[in-house]
Amino acid sequence: MKTEKTFIKIKAKLSKKGKDIDFYILADPEKTRKTPRKKIEQDIERMLQEVRVDEPLYIKKAESVYDLVDIEKMKKQANYGNTVVEVNLPYCLHFPNSHSCEVSLPERGINAFVRFMKVWTEHAPDSSMVDIFSEDQITHFQQVEITTPDLPQKPKLGWELKFTGKNIEKYKDNTGYFRYSKLIIQFQTDYKKKNLTSKKVPAKFRREVEETAVEIVNRILDTYRLITGEEYVQRVGSINITNLFFSDHNLGFMLAPMGRGIKGATMNRSRREIQRIESMLSKGIGPPLYELLFLNAKASLNNRMFTLAVVESFQAMEIFLENFLIDKYKERHLSEQAINSKLKTTWRTKERLKNSLEEVTGHSLLENQHLWNNWCTMYDKTRIEVIHRGKEPGKKETEKAINLNRDVVTWIQNLN
Repeated sequence: MKTEKTFIKIKAKLSKKGKDIDFYILADPEKTRKTPRKKIEQDIERMLQEVRVDEPLYIKKAESVYDLVDIEKMKKQANYGNTVVEVNLPYCLHFPNSHSCEVSLPERGINAFVRFMKVWTEHAPDSSMVDIFSEDQITHFQQVEITTPDLPQKPKLGWELKFTGKNIEKYKDNTGYFRYSKLIIQFQTDYKKKNLTSKKVPAKFRREVEETAVEIVNRILDTYRLITGEEYVQRVGSINITNLFFSDHNLGFMLAPMGRGIKGATMNRSRREIQRIESMLSKGIGPPLYELLFLNAKASLNNRMFTLAVVESFQAMEIFLENFLIDKYKERHLSEQAINSKLKTTWRTKERLKNSLEEVTGHSLLENQHLWNNWCTMYDKTRIEVIHRGKEPGKKETEKAINLNRDVVTWIQNLN
């Protein structure tokens, strides 16, 4: 059943640039007719006070500096390295509490010592702390209680049904809902205290520590995933560091972790975007596969799955290129058999960007010498090393691959 709605259009200046902006409110036509105009105007004025179109407030982290702790106790705990990082994970890794091991990343020059802890959340009150494991069998809790949520659940409690219980966990949980892991990581750094406490540069050093900790955590997650076969355990793009301590200087930072940050909430997407979404949905037009692959590549980059990001970006560009060539050949009324023959004959991506493109459009990527050279260098180095030799790229290399593949697609699109 269709519900009739009407748009109220408003002109206002809310941007820092002082430009007039068209705003809209979705309203019930019948209620609008019955409401006095002055009341509508007052309500709109009040609502506009809560709207902004420039960049919202964005907070990445909060922290508190501390010292004067029991330095001998902390140094004893930091017997492997002078830097101690406490990390919360969105997964529960099923290691015994206080289990510890060394983690070596020779390709990064990183050596660390990690202690694992499991923490029950408030969703699993009174759960057992019994922590037994066997030689070759996975152990589970025997006494399990599940508390079903009240139905219907109040909307303010969130989209997810609120379960509580004893000794339970969500299937393939990647949010740490009932239980999560806390890692205590130690490694060596050589920072001077004056640099860590300076008003100008401490954030730089803490970012370096976080980067090292992320590398260590992701190596643990990759290895845990491989050995256990728990495919849902994925790399993390950022980590929640709750405590950072430099034992040489008796200096610590209590952090309020926010993942990738917290910002002012989005009110709505633009009307133009909403109309485009509506149009595609109503006409049954699905998103192009290459666009979804580019979005997947960005998500993989953010989650530090660099190899996957590179593969997805190349796949996106190559799928776009092949479909572009097929459409152009069809415009020339070539048969499906003739098109397939041309694609099989010229199957290398470089040759398609030079010869096949020129055949169907009169233009070759060689015309853009800067883009061609950069893309070919990246293709010859990154693609071969990553896809054929299994070498994992770094973050900058991955970003470059995604951007260059996207630039090639944009250049071809502009030929039309």
